[in-house]
Amino acid sequence: MLSERDLLLLCELAQTGLLNTQSSGPVMEIVRTLQNSLAVRGQGDLVQGILGSVNFADLELKEVKEFKGQARSNNGYVFIDKEHSGRTILLQETGEPAESHTYDFDNYKVTEELEEMIDSGENSTFIGMALGGWRAAELAAKFDAKAVVFGAPSLDELPGKAINYVGEDDPVGDFTDKVRFIKQRADLDETDESFLYRRLEFHEDGKPVITEQSDFSRFVSWFYNTAGTVEPEIWRIFFSSTEEEDLLLPDLGVYAVFLKIGDLNKEGILRSLDEAVRYAGRQLDNNRNEMAVELEKVTESQFDARFEEIAEKYAARASRIIDGIFDSVQTVLMGVALFTLEQEGFEVEPWMDRFYVRIDELVDQELSRVKDCLDQAMGRHLERTLQFPDFTLEW
Repeated sequence: MLSERDLLLLCELAQTGLLNTQSSGPVMEIVRTLQNSLAVRGQGDLVQGILGSVNFADLELKEVKEFKGQARSNNGYVFIDKEHSGRTILLQETGEPAESHTYDFDNYKVTEELEEMIDSGENSTFIGMALGGWRAAELAAKFDAKAVVFGAPSLDELPGKAINYVGEDDPVGDFTDKVRFIKQRADLDETDESFLYRRLEFHEDGKPVITEQSDFSRFVSWFYNTAGTVEPEIWRIFFSSTEEEDLLLPDLGVYAVFLKIGDLNKEGILRSLDEAVRYAGRQLDNNRNEMAVELEKVTESQFDARFEEIAEKYAARASRIIDGIFDSVQTVLMGVALFTLEQEGFEVEPWMDRFYVRIDELVDQELSRVKDCLDQAMGRHLERTLQFPDFTLEW
């Protein structure tokens, strides 16, 4: 029987993208075939971990299947344990964009395809990492099978009989009934930290070293629950998200930033900050133009009563626009600061200071433009109301 550590090693092997180059065969032979490629990637220890586990001796890769969504695809791998007649179904989200701009992971269709491959969920275990882990839990529930997943989002309760293993320092969402925290190794470098199989501790038999959620994880989780959320447009400026991810990350808060932190770098953040300022400017322009149009439609008899009302309405809207954009950017940068502690190149405080200055300058410019717009509207009104009456001189 495969241990939790063995299942994680399979997930990590799939994450390399090399497993989908294989069609079928004994797992140990496949790993030996991929040994050089994995060594070049600096993951020779992944090879050693799999070849060093006797549990893989009778495990075979039976079939590789691609489940195509409209924005992302999922690779499915079916493994057979010949000795124990057990099946392990691995779901790995590839992240490769498809032709359509929307996402539709058709659980019904995928379930039908899997039924052709595995007949039923009996003696089956579904596994996966991150979003692939969520998919594995969903499909396991369809087959009334168990799921063992690693680092899956916990913004909602995982479906079915799923267990979600995360590091003791990993931030989590509100739903932790099915989350198990694993002790993490100390003094790892940044490269090792990015691999769960290096970061998490296991007993000699491959069982995880279960521990309590760390204070750091509790703080970050509390911070996630109390910090602001990110407006969808600002989120898309910083992250290349899909509708599928927006469904799994519905609140787009600090925890969502944690799940996407790997997508960020210094150059991308600076470009996003520039675009956020431009986006704020466009929103203010639209708001001001709408105000001008509404003022133009006001009749002369209503102008005195409506002028102040309209000005206040659009001033309040402009304030909400700026507040929402500023808070959204601040939430993203707060998340970056929190999840990149001690990493060079992420000087978040100066970035936030410069963004504040640019937004403050934008607000000053907008105040001047709004004043001009109101002055023009008032001027047109006065021109219409203060015209001299027609008269003729009679001698």
